[in-house]
Amino acid sequence: MTAMRTSLVACAATAGLLLTSCSTVEQSDSGASAESDYANEAAQKVVDRALAEFEPTDFPTSSPAAAEDKTLVIVSCYQAAAGCARISAGALEAAEAIGWKAKVVDGQGDPNLQNSALEQAITEKADAVLLAAVEYPVVASTVERVRKAGIHVVSVGTTGEASEDGVEYFSTAPGEKIGEVMAAWVTLATAGNGNIGYFSDRSFAASDAYETGFRDGIKQYCENCSEAFTTSFSATEIGTTLPARVKGSLQSHPDVNMVYAAYDGAVGAMVPAMHEISSTAPLVGFDGNLQSLDFIREGNTQVATMATALEWAAWGGVDALNRLLNGEEPVPSTPAYRLLTKDNLPPDGQSYTGDTDYRAAYRELWQAG
Repeated sequence: MTAMRTSLVACAATAGLLLTSCSTVEQSDSGASAESDYANEAAQKVVDRALAEFEPTDFPTSSPAAAEDKTLVIVSCYQAAAGCARISAGALEAAEAIGWKAKVVDGQGDPNLQNSALEQAITEKADAVLLAAVEYPVVASTVERVRKAGIHVVSVGTTGEASEDGVEYFSTAPGEKIGEVMAAWVTLATAGNGNIGYFSDRSFAASDAYETGFRDGIKQYCENCSEAFTTSFSATEIGTTLPARVKGSLQSHPDVNMVYAAYDGAVGAMVPAMHEISSTAPLVGFDGNLQSLDFIREGNTQVATMATALEWAAWGGVDALNRLLNGEEPVPSTPAYRLLTKDNLPPDGQSYTGDTDYRAAYRELWQAG
């Protein structure tokens, strides 16, 4: 694999202002410092596996026939957030492929609107509901009413305990494992001396799992890594107060040599803010959204992402609904996830959707059932 040459820069500061004198560390595509003899066999093994193509081990091998004349309501957490929009788009695409009518209702990050969308599904006598990264606890009581109305419900991009009178299936990647992988990469990238600034949103089950796995992974792989600060935000603050918090936190901690972003959906607001204060700290994120892949490709602040094929997860959610509508139990299936750096990105203009043609595989299952 060709080497990725990304400069990890740590700048000194005085009186809270960034100076131009910096020390630079060259980084290889695996995350290891090219100017250091640092080695961490355990972290390296984790990173090497995660950089390789994802190979599904639990993809369904059979399916009932596509249920006919069904309507699907997709309740999106917040369409302005790229991750939610990707799940919604994937669910719409899958619904069309299986022959169902479907629509997206934007929850706009507001639990009231999300619950209202579910009530609307009852009124419209929908056959199925797919929650696109909507956090189950804030809609649990309404979901129970949806289920009592005979409407099947699955969730994509969040975690929880499935039940007959609530969400019947959760389609998501293993968040804590994903976080651990990124911790291993950061360990190598900083030669075991990361001073990490966290921009944290733990209100989503997925991002909470990422951060839990990352922090546990740092403890496991990077004894000398440290936490410079943790700045919390929510999805609805990305376009409002987050940029100011990014600038304030990094100006107060100019010795940060790695920035942790809770998810790629926030990075589009963080990168310009970092430019405004001339911060050269590298940044890592999660999900593999298109804008973040462009940042990595251009060498623009973000250097890595733990990408999840959210569209794949949405197709898995529709497959689960089809099984439920046919009186069968969903078949657990893990959507693709992969560590992406500059040297293993998908083609320009494409978000990460996995390394397998899952669309063709699901179509074949539904047609053969």
